[in-house]
Amino acid sequence: MSALLGLLACVRPVPDHLRLTPDPAAEIDRTVTDARSAVALLARRDPLVRGPVAPTRESAAALTDAPWLLAWLEQTEALERTMADPDAALDVLERDWRGTPAVALARGQRLRLIETPRTPTADDRHEIDLARWLTPLRDDAADANLPRSPLDWLGPPERRAEDLRVTAERWVLTGWLDGPEIPVAALAPALASPLYDGLIQTPTGALLAARAAGANGDPAAGQADLWRATALALAQAAADRDGEQRAWSTQKRTAAEAIGDPDPIRAHLERARAVLTAAAGQPEAAGGALVAYAAQRLRNQCADAPCVALDRVATLDAAARWGGDGAAEIWSVIALKEAIDRMDVGADTVAFPSAMVDLVDALAGTGAGPLEADLVRVRRGDATTWNHLAASLGADGVTDWPGARRAIGDHLARLAESAIAKNRDPTLTPLLERIRDRANP
Repeated sequence: MSALLGLLACVRPVPDHLRLTPDPAAEIDRTVTDARSAVALLARRDPLVRGPVAPTRESAAALTDAPWLLAWLEQTEALERTMADPDAALDVLERDWRGTPAVALARGQRLRLIETPRTPTADDRHEIDLARWLTPLRDDAADANLPRSPLDWLGPPERRAEDLRVTAERWVLTGWLDGPEIPVAALAPALASPLYDGLIQTPTGALLAARAAGANGDPAAGQADLWRATALALAQAAADRDGEQRAWSTQKRTAAEAIGDPDPIRAHLERARAVLTAAAGQPEAAGGALVAYAAQRLRNQCADAPCVALDRVATLDAAARWGGDGAAEIWSVIALKEAIDRMDVGADTVAFPSAMVDLVDALAGTGAGPLEADLVRVRRGDATTWNHLAASLGADGVTDWPGARRAIGDHLARLAESAIAKNRDPTLTPLLERIRDRANP
């Protein structure tokens, strides 16, 4: 903890970076004429938009293709006037403007909050703040005496600073991929700066750069690999009974022999991500690459560890906005089904903390909430834990895992039904129906 505390300080309600001031190093024309020119101005110095150059209010108000821009300006100006804690305001901004550059802007402001030097203190209040800036978790009733740090799920404390940086930067870059209408071509000059070579070497950075450049490879092989990985992962998730697990083992062995890798899901996902990234100028290819990468993170097989974070399933939700064949929705079903299975086994064991992280991630990414930060800070579930989980889905009075599981199982059934409606491969429908029908055994 001591190494991390050196990065942190007492919370300042509105840091200087949130103030809408022009670049002091140069005279900049802050007039914008469309959404693309607005993105180019905002990200001219930094694709992570930690200190965006704001356009003039007059030109922002005149834009017909960027209503999100005036909303961002007004929200940021309101924070300056009121000196309020920005967390809730940024939540609202991102939620209200899904699929627009406002998502990346809100996350860039959060990244700067994380990076701002802070005076260390002896408690973990700083990590609570970092958790709410970096995740969808809220801390309205945070208990400073809980046994686990709010960021223990990130990994070892000695790597905390680097893991925070990787996770936060990835989150901002994913914000630029929140929907196909975001004019990311305007980011190309900023991404080309040698300062950001490290960013574009990450999977998300490479995808964003390819999208910005209009990469136009052939996506067919990548789409086929993504679908094979999805079908295999769904079969594994749906295999509850002995006969089904034997059938899955046979299916996996056959697939492994065909691709020459003992983990065929991993191999198909990696091939899919690479090919679809090279075709990211096409919306369905970019969305498919985002699905493949989110799936790699869910399986802890990403190239930019830590793979774990509480935005993996939310990334699948964003990927669904790009169109495609329903793979994003199916992976969301897989994520929630496997998270429930882990909690069924781990509710009363040492596996509880990791099972809870996966469950919170899946719930947050599929519309549940609000979710309390305390959920990932306990070593065992208690009545409060189960009540918080169930309440995030609208179920009241729950005090144990079976009760919470019923509420979550109902949610899984609805999610599977939605995936069935969007699925384009009828051979997968029986597996989705099996998960739906057994969501509450």
